[in-house]
Amino acid sequence: METEARLNRLEKQCRLYRNLFLLAGLAALALAGLGAAQGQPPVIKARRFEVVNAEGRRLATLHHTNDGSGGLTLYNQQGRALIQAGMNRQGHGVLEVLNAAGRPVLDVYAEPSGKGVVMVCDTRRKQCRNLVPGP
Repeated sequence: METEARLNRLEKQCRLYRNLFLLAGLAALALAGLGAAQGQPPVIKARRFEVVNAEGRRLATLHHTNDGSGGLTLYNQQGRALIQAGMNRQGHGVLEVLNAAGRPVLDVYAEPSGKGVVMVCDTRRKQCRNLVPGP
């Protein structure tokens, strides 16, 4: 008789666990459905975004500058800025490529007159020349 009682108790526990598992699965599906229905947020806001590698070293930043405009900076493995994009003092777009010492060697920007400029400098920025005159 003891074996029959144990068997009944085990069957009852199996039914209970099966029902709990089913309820947990239904709850998970319902939560997943709610999350999918909400979708992605329309806007993510922050003052600064950073991309870092597995060691936590900064590789890129999307940030605001002192004059209130936006900027993008890309860094090498040593943490030195290599590429900067943003605005110049006149409010025109600028793209700057820097060498390993942090000196600009290539600038692409717009003049106040609206002309585009591509300027290449030697590594010490002693001599610079415009490659293509603007339109």
